[in-house]
Amino acid sequence: AASNAVTATAPEAPIFAYAAFDKVGATTFRTILSARERLHNRSYLCDPWFARHRGGCRDVPGEAVVNVGADRGFDFCERQGRPCRYFTLLRHPLERIRSAHAYFCVACSEHHRQCGGHDVHQWGGRLSCPNMSLAAYARTVGSVYTRAFAPKEPSERAEEKLETVHAEIASLTRLDAATVREIVRTSCHNRRDEAYRALDQFQEGTGPFVQATALTNARSKERLRRIDAAERYLKSICTLVLEPAEPPRPTIVQQLARWMGDPLFESKISLVQRGRASHAERQAREAPQSVSDALMEDIELYRRMKHWADRGEACTEGRGGGARRVPGP
Repeated sequence: AASNAVTATAPEAPIFAYAAFDKVGATTFRTILSARERLHNRSYLCDPWFARHRGGCRDVPGEAVVNVGADRGFDFCERQGRPCRYFTLLRHPLERIRSAHAYFCVACSEHHRQCGGHDVHQWGGRLSCPNMSLAAYARTVGSVYTRAFAPKEPSERAEEKLETVHAEIASLTRLDAATVREIVRTSCHNRRDEAYRALDQFQEGTGPFVQATALTNARSKERLRRIDAAERYLKSICTLVLEPAEPPRPTIVQQLARWMGDPLFESKISLVQRGRASHAERQAREAPQSVSDALMEDIELYRRMKHWADRGEACTEGRGGGARRVPGP
């Protein structure tokens, strides 16, 4: 009976869900994570998208890593009826956007994903690769980290359904898409009928679309709110930043292994990280102002998380595994 009591109260080992972005070194990182799975006698790294017709990785054992595409909805842990913990890897936003533009847009790689393929619909049909400048591409794709990690409120989810309304109003008023979204959110309460009423007012020379310039300060406050929300979330999970690592600073594999409480992973898998950024890497972080402006949320968010990592505070909350549950949405 005593043995049964101990078993009943023992914490359940968590799943570790890797929220992956394109062009952050994710392919190499997944290779490392797959090697970890084999160390623990698990045959493969499960991906809920590819396993969606086989239960979506619900049957993986505790302490297994699951590969979750952050661009496919960041809610894997929230849908599990068991302990589940997120971790992610961030690359400098300007490096990431340059790499993504060259790979997906200019070269049309991975079966033309962004050159008429399925990713075009993800961005509301606004991708026109391969005939798209870096600045236009950055404006269309935007700040992917902030968008993925800022907690989603009901009004923000409803906003996605208004995308076609936003596009129509932007074309008629000649306002940029970000300004239109802000006006529909703040002045029209994300209601389609109110948005069209405001468009009628625009034709008469009145209303919120005419007064768009007055919303500059409100938009700045909203941007800061999103960055703050994403920062809080990233600090609550294990957030690794892809930066040069000089001893005694641990590599990203060492940080992750210690957060997981997995000494076997740390002892068997190594990753060599340069101590200094290369000339090419430094150049990749230089971009025209138009590109930096399009990614300003992610650039500021990355700066904060790099500072957090530089202080040795990244991946310290809940270090050593455990059964902490991710709260529901």
